[in-house]
Amino acid sequence: MKLSVVSSAAQIGQDVRIHDFANIYGACAIGSGSVIGAFVEIQPGAVIGKGVKVSSHTFICDGVTIDDEAFIGHGVMFTNDRFPRSVFDDGTPVTAATTHVVPTRICRRAAIGSGSTILCGITIGEGALVGAGSVVTKDVPPHAVVAGNPARVVNTSSFPETRSAMPMPEGLQQPHNQILFDEYKEHGPVQLGPYSSYTWRHDPRHLLFTLARYKFCAKLLQGCESVLEIGCGDAVGSPMLLQAVKRLHGVDLEPAIIADDIRRNEYGDRLSFEAVDLTKASPAGTYDAAVSLDVIEHIAAEEEDAFLRNIVARLNPNATCIIGTPNVTSQQYASENSRAGHINLKDHGLLTASLQKYFHNVFVFSMNDEVVHTGYEPMAHYLMGVATGKR
Repeated sequence: MKLSVVSSAAQIGQDVRIHDFANIYGACAIGSGSVIGAFVEIQPGAVIGKGVKVSSHTFICDGVTIDDEAFIGHGVMFTNDRFPRSVFDDGTPVTAATTHVVPTRICRRAAIGSGSTILCGITIGEGALVGAGSVVTKDVPPHAVVAGNPARVVNTSSFPETRSAMPMPEGLQQPHNQILFDEYKEHGPVQLGPYSSYTWRHDPRHLLFTLARYKFCAKLLQGCESVLEIGCGDAVGSPMLLQAVKRLHGVDLEPAIIADDIRRNEYGDRLSFEAVDLTKASPAGTYDAAVSLDVIEHIAAEEEDAFLRNIVARLNPNATCIIGTPNVTSQQYASENSRAGHINLKDHGLLTASLQKYFHNVFVFSMNDEVVHTGYEPMAHYLMGVATGKR
């Protein structure tokens, strides 16, 4: 009885083990030392590296490349067509020859949990871990842990050997510090995004000022169920808001920065991100509050109403909206680069007027460095408008 079907065109390396009822079709390739489980189907064009373990009932289609020493769990399904159908519009059958195969790559030592579905056109990075039952719809960074439908990053260091190489200290002078080293070893160092890394290297004091603004917002929004952050940048202030609120959705104009935020997210479903141009569209969801720091000054005056309308449209009737912006009177102290981008600066009166179009109650606070006050407004470097009572 022939229990497995292995094509004569398949390139099978040395010491490959193929269990019963596997179907190895056409010109696929399997590297030496790999193990193929029972009821696995591998189509022509698939490439499997050395030392790969493919568990039972998995389907690997044309266009999939699995690098050396990767692990594929039970019942993992790969795809290779973004627009699958059986016939074209004119009724002509779709065949292998007429299907546009979209390649997928599983990098070295990545691991995919049982029951996962991998959509085509993505790369799962080296050493990454996909949780069981996940639906992976986009690239997974190296060494990230992702889970869910759609799969999201839940950690950034999947296996012990990929984490911090810092040796664990012996004989700490203060034993209560051990927990700090334990967590550092388990999760690795915190990663700053591109904006905050640049600030830390060139003007670290300004990072303090930014975080002070987030602290002020977090205090006002304590206990909110859901908060929208507009212009989240690289999410340096998001952890401060998450100390006070249950869920935070960050949006930004730059898709690249949002992709990096998603990669570095350590807060699971409590923190989500979306690339949105608020002058053209509203983000998803409804929220109890909105925070927008250092954004409105970059919005052209003729687009300001659309920007604010798209924020207000996503707010619940009793929501709070906080808008922070440099004071126009501080423009003379700004860097040349900042001045070039600040095309819609406001003073106390202008910020109040902008917010009063959409809210019944507007309170504007002043800030100098990290200090919030109610002093002489023209001497404030920064303004924080707090608006309530949606019109």
